[in-house]
Amino acid sequence: MASRLKKKGYRLCVCSNAIRKSVHLMLEKSDLLKYMEFVLSNEDIKNPKPHPEMYHAAIKKLGLSPTEVLIVEDAPHGIAAAKASGAHVCEVSGFAEVNYERIEDCIRRCSDAKHSRSHGSKGSRFIEAGYTFPKPLIEIRGSR
Repeated sequence: MASRLKKKGYRLCVCSNAIRKSVHLMLEKSDLLKYMEFVLSNEDIKNPKPHPEMYHAAIKKLGLSPTEVLIVEDAPHGIAAAKASGAHVCEVSGFAEVNYERIEDCIRRCSDAKHSRSHGSKGSRFIEAGYTFPKPLIEIRGSR
């Protein structure tokens, strides 16, 4: 899976609440370390997950904005941190769900969402809230 993503040009990194030595050992044993651009552990930040600091640091190191990043997470603290980072999140229930097809599907959904936002979405939450005119024209203190 990692090799396929890397071949397609995706940049991969790991952000783990574990200590660096454990993360590197696990990645080496699973033959995944060679696909990672870098690894961040709990030793690289002050605030571990569920604080988003680790993801903010990774996004900055990648030179990307949060909206250009997909985070795959299974742990509740990690999911909370990922969501708080502003990145897209692909929630999985465990290692068995981390596969190429699932990640590609998450990437496709992120791209579709970005495309619909850039081409004018219907603004369903505004419609549900009862607004009847376009989002940029929401009344503020009686003015449009």
